[in-house]
Amino acid sequence: MSHRDPEKKRACNRAYYQANREKLLASKRAYREANREKIRARKRARYEANREKVLAYGRAYRKANLEKVHAYERARYEANREKVIAYGRAYRKANLEKLLASKRAYREANRENVLASQRASFRRRSTDRKIMSFTKLALLLDKTL
Repeated sequence: MSHRDPEKKRACNRAYYQANREKLLASKRAYREANREKIRARKRARYEANREKVLAYGRAYRKANLEKVHAYERARYEANREKVIAYGRAYRKANLEKLLASKRAYREANRENVLASQRASFRRRSTDRKIMSFTKLALLLDKTL
């Protein structure tokens, strides 16, 4: 039964899908299970052929849906906290030289920012120490009086 009108065709397809939904889904599931490697290879080839386009799409999606992405990442982290931490530790252990080289390169490329941050940190710690020593002194004076 061919339809010349696209709306009628869509309506007919929708009705067929509703009537045979379970059968169609089972068929698709069986195909995916039987052809897992074939599907994987096809997806990999598509990614390789359109790598920049796929990455640009991912960046655009992330930018447009930042809150949604952050919520998903937070939920995923909370659900798999131990696994994520273990993975991070294993990655650091396996790639320590690479990570240290990256850190060195960043420090060299951003020398002024790094030094400014270190100076600010030192000033904060220094101020905290002064406050602590004045607090200790005040406590000692209170005890002696």
